[in-house]
Formats: sequence, structure tokens, C-alpha cells
Amino acid sequence: MRLLNYSDLNNFMFTNYSSSSHKLVNRIIRYVIKYGDDALVVLSRKYDLINISKNNIPIRISNIDFSYLDPNIRESLLSCRNKIVGFHKRQFKAIGTHSWFFRNSLGNVLGQLCNPINKVGVYIPGGKKIYPSSVLMNCIPAILAGVKHIYACTPARLNRGNLPVFYALKILGIDKLYNIGGAQAVAALAFGTKRIHKVDKIVGPGNRFVNIAKRLVFGSVGIDMLAGPTEIGIIFDKYTNTKKVIYELFSQIEHDDSCLSFLISNDKQSILEVYYKITNFLSVNRNDSRLVSISKAFTKTLFFYNKDINICFKISNFLSPEHFSLLIANPLNYISKLKTPCSIFIGKYNSESFGDYSIGSNHVLPTNKCGRFSSVLNVNDFRVLKNISIIKYRDLSLGYIASSFSKLENLFFHYKNSRC
Repeated sequence: MRLLNYSDLNNFMFTNYSSSSHKLVNRIIRYVIKYGDDALVVLSRKYDLINISKNNIPIRISNIDFSYLDPNIRESLLSCRNKIVGFHKRQFKAIGTHSWFFRNSLGNVLGQLCNPINKVGVYIPGGKKIYPSSVLMNCIPAILAGVKHIYACTPARLNRGNLPVFYALKILGIDKLYNIGGAQAVAALAFGTKRIHKVDKIVGPGNRFVNIAKRLVFGSVGIDMLAGPTEIGIIFDKYTNTKKVIYELFSQIEHDDSCLSFLISNDKQSILEVYYKITNFLSVNRNDSRLVSISKAFTKTLFFYNKDINICFKISNFLSPEHFSLLIANPLNYISKLKTPCSIFIGKYNSESFGDYSIGSNHVLPTNKCGRFSSVLNVNDFRVLKNISIIKYRDLSLGYIASSFSKLENLFFHYKNSRC
């Protein structure tokens, strides 16, 4: 174990996808553009081990038998849906995503139309694990923003074990699902096929191939952010229960072995205690299948120490982890020091798990330091970005300003037009 400090961040590199991964995703995208649905059949068999038929694109949720789904799971999904709806309704009201117009005494009009995006594609991860919560987190803000057409993609097979994913779509009133995943799903949504609708924006977290694909198709289609693999940062001190630190860490890195995690403390003894407790626990339970991803991901965990708590916050702001747990004494005194994390869990009675499921706040968050300039997925992602400016103005001073700039930038017809 090596304890890192603020100075070590100068050489720190986040996920940098290899050129071979980019080349592979490029080939997949071109293949889907050229061969459409036939390409999806081939690629799904090759990469997701799913045998799909062109005739079964899309799956109709209304045709699925949910009688085998545990009633307790249904109730949990409905409760989670209601929490997320409640949170995002308040968000929608607070951020004021509404049209507005201004008219002065001369009859001049300026304004803004705020229209929802028309077609949105939602990517739902579904490899080794299923994520019905991702269905709710991605689709509910879009529904509340007024998006008319939502098309979901997931590599999760249609079987009893995966029914919660499909039921989550049902309780949101979304009937079309494309049972495809990976870069090929992103390509199909971005460019369309005979059976898959071309959308205006793609949202949702995914693995590195999904993220590379989203980056490559951006411009042909909008994207929300580059979300995943997941990250967590934790600041703690000598007053923190180390068991809480460990559970908070494990709750994120159990997602997959690509997770990034950062433990930061101003107390050296506490951070060493956490490290040795984890290593001993993983050693004793090395045969526990639930710990496979955790064991691999823990090898990537970085430990930072600085006795100055202010430097600890500088470290956290540089790393900008998507999830952040503030477990020091008197945490509310330090909130203003956190600038870049997108979801902050404060104090020992809170849990990152609450944010994933039961609070209602969105758990789709920017990773790879994108929190410096991106926000958690919200209703803005489906509405405010479609602002349309409305201009009906008559003012002689406008012509003077425009003609001056036209001359400055050497644009002849701008000048002529401004003088009309």
C-alpha cells in the first residue's frame, strides 16, 4: 500500500481507452450503419451471446407475462418510481424549464421556447447484473420533461431473473424495448435501422465500449454524458466508524471490477486501519463469489493522506468522483469546500445505497472527472437544452452595433443586411 498526497495528482491519469478499443467500436458502428438489423443479429450473438431475430425487434412489453415476478419486487419498484417522480417533479418546478417572453413599451419582443426533445434512446446495462433502477432513473426525467418517444435498449435476456428490468418499463408506460446492448445498440439508436428508430439523444450508463460509442456518435446524435465505470470518493477522519467506510466503499466497487475508488483522510492511523481490515477480510473470504468484483476493484483503490483537511478537499475536487461520502465530524461545516462531486452523502446515517434506490435523486452521474463541467442526469437534459430563441425587435441602435461588428469581422452581407 502506498499513501498518496496532493502532489501525486500531477501524474494521475484517469481512464484512457486504448486505441484498439476505439478501432473496434468504430468497426462496429460502421458495420451497423452498413448492414442495419442484420448486423445487430450478428453482433448480439458475438458479443452478448444473445440470439435475436429481426422479427423480434422490438420486444413489446405489453406481451410479457409478469405473473412470475415476486410481489415484493413489484412493490419496491413502484415505491422507487414514486420517490424518483417526486424528486424530479420538485426539480422541474425549481429550475424553471418554461417558455418566457418579454415585450417592451415599443412592442419589441424577445423570448424563449422550451420544447422537450422528441425522441430519446435509453441504454440500460444488463451484462452480469441487471439494473431496473437504471430504467427508472433514465426514463422518469425524460417523461416529466415531456419527451414523447422513449426507446430503451438492454442486453439483458428476457427471462424470469431479468423480469424486474422489463417490469420497470411497464410501470412507466414504455412499451418498446430493443434487446440489444453494447456499442451496436448505441450505433443503432444514433443512425437507425429498418426496425429501430433513430433518436435525437442517447442517455444511460454503460461499459467502456458503450461510452466510446457514445463519444464517437456525438454530433450525429446528442448524448447525456460519459457515465461509467462507476466511482466513489470518501473523506473520513479519526472519529469515523471504519466499518461504515468499508461498507460505503464496497457498495460501489461491487458493481464491476473496473470501478474507481478514492479513500482520503487527514488521519494516517484511520486510513491504515481501513486498508488492513479490508485486506484481511478479503483474504479470509477469498472463496466468496460475491467478493470477486470487489477484490479486483480494490486493487485499483487509491489512498490519500494529508493532515490538513483543506488539502483533502482539494484532492477530492481534483478527482471529482461521481459519488462522494463525507464522513468526517461536523460534515455540514465543509459542504462549501466540495465543488465537483455530483452526488454527496453527508454523515454516518446516510448511505450511497439510498441514492441508488430509495431517496429519489438520480444516480446517473458523470464519471472520469466530467463532474467538473457536467451535472447529474435531470429534466434539463431533456428540455432546457432545446431552448429556441424568439426575436421580434425594431431598434435603430441594433443596426449600428451589427454593422460595426460586420465591418470588424469583414462580413459584407452581414453589413448590408444590418443596414436594411
